Amino acid sequence: MRSGVFFGLTMLLVSLASAGEHEHWRLDISGKQQFVFGEPVLFGSVEVPWKSSIQIYVEDGQFVRGFGDSEWIDDVHYYSKPEGWFECHLEQGDFLDRNLKQHSLPWVRYPKFPVAGKLESGVLELVPAFSTPGNYLALVYNCRSENPTANNWFTFAKRGRQENGRRQDFETTEKGDVRTVRVREVKHIGPAMSLTIPLQDGWRFTEGSYDSGYEVSYRLQKVKD
Repeated sequence: MRSGVFFGLTMLLVSLASAGEHEHWRLDISGKQQFVFGEPVLFGSVEVPWKSSIQIYVEDGQFVRGFGDSEWIDDVHYYSKPEGWFECHLEQGDFLDRNLKQHSLPWVRYPKFPVAGKLESGVLELVPAFSTPGNYLALVYNCRSENPTANNWFTFAKRGRQENGRRQDFETTEKGDVRTVRVREVKHIGPAMSLTIPLQDGWRFTEGSYDSGYEVSYRLQKVKD
């Protein structure tokens, strides 16, 4: 009888120990994307912040499952260079994706997504279930100038679109010194198609820079469920 009780207590302790090896982690990714119509010396732009979060589950030192979500943040800023030459704002609009499905803008391609992964020697590899070209934010914005000196604005913008490979579709109107453009544009947001990070509580990393128009911050935390 005692041996049976001892065996039962042993199994209970083993199961409790195993339960203690289950870990929940969260990777927070945040950034800002600048949507620019023009060139560095002559442009109107819209800056849109966004954030993504990946929930990660680890058992016995192995990656088990993961899932993520992404969203744009309604804290939009508008810029003009030279200052005061251009006025920009977001507009409502529609976007037709590759599957010919229509979406209202602004629109995040993958608001929710599963994540595959692998954990080896304390290094975690994450692969969100994205198809090419990954996750992105699509929006439509309007910029306007009444400055007569901005007569080359549209020419510079078309050249900048070609040289920088911007995914822009735009319609321009020009009446005297009043120039207006309506732009549909798509820009990448995180996470990337794959990323490799150390599994360390409090790990942080920043890539890009504010001046480049693309800045992304990463923060990994162990979640106490």
